[in-house]
Amino acid sequence: MPKGKTKKSKLDFTQKLLLNQWLISLFGVDPLADGYERGKKPFHHLVEHLRVTREGLDADGFHHFYHELKDGDFFRMGCAKVTAAELQAYEENIVSHTAAINAGRPHDRQIKWKYFQWLALLFTEVYLDRYFRDRAALLADLNQFVAAFNAKYDSYEPMTPYREEDLNKVCFQNATGSGKTLLMHVHLKQFWHYAKKAGKDYQIYNLPTTFATTQFVYLTGCLLKYYQQLRIYEERKATYAGFNLEKPLWVFVGSTVSGGKKLEKGDLVTATDVAQIIEFADGVSGDVQQLCEALWETTEPAAAVSSDDFDAALDLIFSRELRGYETIMERLTSSQTAETTNPPSKTHACSFYFLSNPIHPAGELPLPSLT
Repeated sequence: MPKGKTKKSKLDFTQKLLLNQWLISLFGVDPLADGYERGKKPFHHLVEHLRVTREGLDADGFHHFYHELKDGDFFRMGCAKVTAAELQAYEENIVSHTAAINAGRPHDRQIKWKYFQWLALLFTEVYLDRYFRDRAALLADLNQFVAAFNAKYDSYEPMTPYREEDLNKVCFQNATGSGKTLLMHVHLKQFWHYAKKAGKDYQIYNLPTTFATTQFVYLTGCLLKYYQQLRIYEERKATYAGFNLEKPLWVFVGSTVSGGKKLEKGDLVTATDVAQIIEFADGVSGDVQQLCEALWETTEPAAAVSSDDFDAALDLIFSRELRGYETIMERLTSSQTAETTNPPSKTHACSFYFLSNPIHPAGELPLPSLT
């Protein structure tokens, strides 16, 4: 060590729980205020009244803890950075998720949260809300707190600022027997609640006719969606690296493995569900693959593909087919056929045929003749 430099001391582990201290600060308690390092802890200041508040729900369906916190000094004096509207939204989520868990439990085993359990759920609501709503702002707020923390404890080794890749990992420190498993049940519901709000993409289709008449178009649509996901994954891998995504999979959940199954009265399907998928995959023609490519090039990556989008895709396919046809004929006859042959005209009938009459003997997309 160079002369004149003194090795800085290390803070106690409990003093370095910066995420916990930042969350506490949002509710009006300043963990960096003078006196906390020698006396009462910031958390104890926050829960001073909560720990003696009655458990369970009030007549309005909200927890007594919620009312104590909302009507307490921190919110009344305007010290809290969490707004009253946000606090109510978080409480509504906690109540809803808890009710969902309790719906499957016996009456004598209904969950009634302790104050520290309720706070764990509340802190989770705050973090997930900020994480999914504005990750950049969350990172900036956390590092602003880290800078203030390092300035206060400048005689100790400085804490490292947060990186964006740190934000998707949180740790709960709960005592043995404090209900961690029950909390985890609700944490999962909290996560999916915010993850869906952040743009979870899914569609549910009610097929109007028998499976036999919609099988090809339905599976082709699934194939198009899968192709879209693969293209986005390959071309935007760096953009989504922070989510630790694996390569997309196309999962088909079947109901049979062997034997036949009656899908409806009078219809007997001799091939199993899995065999039908294998048969479809084996029959996917170059035309369908060509359509996938064309749709990708003529639509926005995140856009839903409708029947109108097929027109532009087919235009692109036909123009390429025409150029290829002209090249072949020019080489064979040493003449430019474009001057003597009318180019093939794409009609609405072609795209309509594909959508409304998808079953084709060869399993291919019917294209108009180029001659």
